[in-house]
Amino acid sequence: MTPRKASCAGCRGVVAKDGAYMKCTQCKQIFDLFCANFSPEKFATFSVEFKRSWICVECCSRLHKGENSQTPVRTHQILDQSMSSPTENVNMLRGGTLFTQGPKQNPTSNYVLNEMKETVILELRKMQANFEEQLIEEIYRLLAEQFLGLKNEFLEKINMMTSKIEQLEVTLMTKADTYKDAITKNLPLNPTTIKVVTKTKTQSQTKAKPVVQIEKPSNSLAASVPDADRTIQKSRTTSTPAASNPNTDNLDKGGWVEVRRRRS
Repeated sequence: MTPRKASCAGCRGVVAKDGAYMKCTQCKQIFDLFCANFSPEKFATFSVEFKRSWICVECCSRLHKGENSQTPVRTHQILDQSMSSPTENVNMLRGGTLFTQGPKQNPTSNYVLNEMKETVILELRKMQANFEEQLIEEIYRLLAEQFLGLKNEFLEKINMMTSKIEQLEVTLMTKADTYKDAITKNLPLNPTTIKVVTKTKTQSQTKAKPVVQIEKPSNSLAASVPDADRTIQKSRTTSTPAASNPNTDNLDKGGWVEVRRRRS
C-alpha cells in the first residue's frame, strides 16, 4: 500500500493508494510502474526480495563501475580495435559519403572582396547624398516660383485697387466742391445744376470784369438842343437794367453812371 499522497519521482504524478509502485532502496523515492518501465504482468512475477532490493535508474548511474578489462569479451574488443584501420568501416565505393574538403580560402581574395564591398558602399552613400541634395534644391526652386507668381499677382491686385481708390478720391473731391458751390448759391442739388454751376465757375474765373461808363451831355449842349433833357432821360433809362440786376451796383457820380459786376 502506498503512503498517503505519494507522488511519482519520474512524472510527478500522484500514485494511487491501491496502485502498484516500486521504491528505490538507495534514494527511497517511489516510482509508478510506467516510470519504472515494468508492466503489471511482469510486476506480478517479482518476489519480495527483488522489490526490496530494487534500485532506480538514477541511483544505478551513480554507482562506481569496477575494472573489467581482464574479461575475455573486453580483451577481444581491445584487440580488434588495435588491429583495425581507421578506414575499415568506411564505404569507399560511394563518393557522396566521403568528406570532401573545400578549397582553401585565400586571405588575399578576402581582403580584396572586403575592399570592393566598402568601395561600393561608399559610392552608394555618395549617390544618395547627391540625390537628396538635388531633390531639396528642386523643391526649393518650385516653391520659390510658386511664391513669386503669387507675389506678383498680389502686387497687381494692390496696384489696381490703389488706382481705383485714387480715382474715387478725385471724384469725391470734385463732387464735394460742387456741392459747396451749390449750397453757397442756394441752387437745387441735381446733376444738371451741378454741371452748370461747375461751368459757370470756370468761366467766371477766366472772364474779365467789364466796366461801363455813360457820359452825360453838358449844359451848353442842353441849352442849344431843345431835346437835351429827353436825351439824358433816355440814356438814364437805358442804364436802368444794370441797376435792377442784383449782381451789379449803380453809382451816380457827377453825371457818370458806373456799373460794377459782383463776383459770383
